[in-house]
Amino acid sequence: MHEFSLVKSLLRQVNEIAEQHGATCVEEVKIEIGPLTGVEKILVQEAFELLSPDLPGSDCRLTIIEVPLQAICNSCGKSIVVQNFQFQWTACVSPNIRITSGDAFRLLDVTIDTELTTGVTEP
Repeated sequence: MHEFSLVKSLLRQVNEIAEQHGATCVEEVKIEIGPLTGVEKILVQEAFELLSPDLPGSDCRLTIIEVPLQAICNSCGKSIVVQNFQFQWTACVSPNIRITSGDAFRLLDVTIDTELTTGVTEP
């Protein structure tokens, strides 16, 4: 299950951000998952629940934003949402497309509490 190692790496990043800002509590971690990542949302959630107690504070919530697979047709310039992994734009019948989103697993935002400031957000 590669979700476990992805979440472990994600939490290392979150801990670094928390330490840099003197966080007393990590309230929320927001991530993005696209269909081309091969990452299962439910497995990410389970791994997060298992590993997140190591974060400062308690009850940190994970928000997962599922991003659609989008592309641009290099032949006609049309922006499209790729359905069912059909990598061909039907209007001009071109297989010449470039993926623009939906191929990443990434940290979007971390909401923390510090002694000095409440709700500091780090992109």
